[in-house]
Amino acid sequence: MKVFVITGSTTGIGFGLADALMALHCEVVINGRTQEKIDKACDLLEEKHNRRPFGYPANVCHRDDIQALWDAAFAQFGRIDFWLNNAGTIHPQLPFASQDPKQIESVVTTNMFGLMYGTQVALQGMLKQGHGQIFNMEGYGSDGMKRPGMAIYGSTKSASRYFTQSLILETKESPVKVCTMSPGIVVTDLLRWSYEEGTDDNMKWAQFMFNLVADRVEVVAPWMAKKILANNKHGAHVNWLSFYRILYYGFSYPFRKRVF
Repeated sequence: MKVFVITGSTTGIGFGLADALMALHCEVVINGRTQEKIDKACDLLEEKHNRRPFGYPANVCHRDDIQALWDAAFAQFGRIDFWLNNAGTIHPQLPFASQDPKQIESVVTTNMFGLMYGTQVALQGMLKQGHGQIFNMEGYGSDGMKRPGMAIYGSTKSASRYFTQSLILETKESPVKVCTMSPGIVVTDLLRWSYEEGTDDNMKWAQFMFNLVADRVEVVAPWMAKKILANNKHGAHVNWLSFYRILYYGFSYPFRKRVF
């Protein structure tokens, strides 16, 4: 069985990936900031799969926490085959001038420091053990797209693509594969909150776009889990919302059930 560590996996797409990977008979390490959230997630997964995942609390904004997460997972299983840097956060969809400075700090530190710390710890550990794959989560802004209200989050995701592509070059001769994953638009409680707390114009845009191309966690996560598990390519990009899927959604829009 392959061993996966998934940061930020007590809710949302991270939890969905953990659920899907357990269904594929993988060992999964659940991570979140608090033991309470980890216990709740592990209880749900144990009830469904009749075996309990390993859970460990760590704040991805603190490198020492990330190192402790690696050490605990390695001590439990003796190796880590896949490390998924999924942890991330977003802000209300408001103009940059209106954003709370604490919200700016939270998004930048979680999405950037968390990504870099997680990647460095996993890379060092995998180089030492002689194998492994690291997948970094992309999001809105990774491809350069822009829209009002997304300046902070989009900037972190644009930077994350540059960072990961740079790492792909640095590690091309190593035994570690560095890759990216993109679930497209997945409607989670956190994403709903960001628009509900934002401007009316952004909410109207979201209601249309989400119903046009968005999906639910239980649809996207199993597909992504299978692709990640089967990967053997350095620099792979596991992308749910492909050009052809967008075309299909556009043509089928009048007949599909709304998700937002």
